[in-house]
Amino acid sequence: MSQMARSAVRAFLLPSPCFISPAPLWARHRHLLALDAARGKRWATGGGYGAGGPRVSGLKWSVAGPRVADPGLGWSRRHYRLIRDVGSLSPVSKGNFENLLQLPEVHEGRTLYEEGKLAQAAQQFTRADEIVTSMGVAELRWLTSETLVHLNALMGDFNKEAQYRAACILYAEEVAEQAPSQHASIGVFDAYHAAGISGIKFGLLDTLNIDRAKEVAQQLGKDGPVHRHACELTEGMAMVNGSHPSSSADQASEYLSELAETCERDCSETNPAMAAAAYLFLSTALAKSEDLQGAASAVKSAMSLVEYPSSDADAAIKVAALCRMCDAHLAKDEVGPANDAAADALKLAETFPSALAGGLELCLLTMARVRRAAGDFIIAEGLLRTCMANLAPKGAVTPIVWKMLVLQDATAVYAEMLEGITINNVSREAEGEQARARLAEVERKYPATARACEALRETNLEQWYIRVMLPNPPLLLQAQI
Repeated sequence: MSQMARSAVRAFLLPSPCFISPAPLWARHRHLLALDAARGKRWATGGGYGAGGPRVSGLKWSVAGPRVADPGLGWSRRHYRLIRDVGSLSPVSKGNFENLLQLPEVHEGRTLYEEGKLAQAAQQFTRADEIVTSMGVAELRWLTSETLVHLNALMGDFNKEAQYRAACILYAEEVAEQAPSQHASIGVFDAYHAAGISGIKFGLLDTLNIDRAKEVAQQLGKDGPVHRHACELTEGMAMVNGSHPSSSADQASEYLSELAETCERDCSETNPAMAAAAYLFLSTALAKSEDLQGAASAVKSAMSLVEYPSSDADAAIKVAALCRMCDAHLAKDEVGPANDAAADALKLAETFPSALAGGLELCLLTMARVRRAAGDFIIAEGLLRTCMANLAPKGAVTPIVWKMLVLQDATAVYAEMLEGITINNVSREAEGEQARARLAEVERKYPATARACEALRETNLEQWYIRVMLPNPPLLLQAQI
């Protein structure tokens, strides 16, 4: 082992194996150093982007990393639903919006949201919603309702999410009737389509909402086809996971194969993530029918469409595809190719940190599984410890359901791995049980989030799909106002 590799491994040796210590300076980059040191790669400090490859957070890799577009071009393409931003509001709507921003509850709610204190932010926006109810302006209720949808979805309170989604439909329809516009029509479409997706969390796609969304899509002119395909893609996902009321998983492969080709033809230039999503769902359907070769081919097709990510949605799809490739290689004991796929996913998650909530930790977990399969238990343990430490809720920060899912998986892998490790004839199983106990305490403290994790696992609703279909936060929570 080279001196650099030994140094990288030592960076993971925490003072005590019995607890997760606070991450010191540069801890978030240890996994990258250890990874490439173990593979014999050289690195040097740098900044920005250069000819030698992407320089991620102060590190410049001497070998080709994931090829990405200029991050400054993140929203350069007209992306599905990106038309719904503050700049697209009519003068009257913008006036309503600016008046709403003057409420102290909205200002405080935005601050709490940025700090990760979602429960407290929801309380402030609930109060704001109560205030605007007395004003009788549908657009104000729409704005507060979609904000509460977003917050409750992140916290895993799906019942409240459904309640506010129904309100969004009501107020979006009313706004569109009072002041018809393309922006208002897209808002109506989004309200119906999002409600349909949310229904899957309860195990059943609401086809009435999806059909209504398709009707609205027909009124959107040149923007109509991509929105119609979004509905068709949601139906395909429901077929795959068994939540479609009138179609079965047996029909999914043929349906998604045709849809993937159609989306690639219609959307590959303006919205490649949507076409790539169709191929990812096709790969799931083919894998369920035991067509593993076809599933692998579908993943490669998805990868080719987002080869150069230019948005968080593109990056989310590519990370998901790379993790699937890694899983497929591990299933065949192909550790080398699995390591390469996990490394690319990890670098991409660093480059697009907001693509997926907990995306970096998901990739750390994926790499840990690879290193465990390779017998590198020290590195695997260090990656898992970093992952769990990053995801453990701190202070008043509310855990996001997607992050808790990764924390659950990381804890399970960590505890299982330690069951088979002994030091001086002493088993480390007790340390794994301590990690399980810490997780159980988090789940007891946040029961709604824990229940939501169970529901998402049962319905196989993955975060990357939400990221593709609903790429923007609500208007009141958008950073640039």
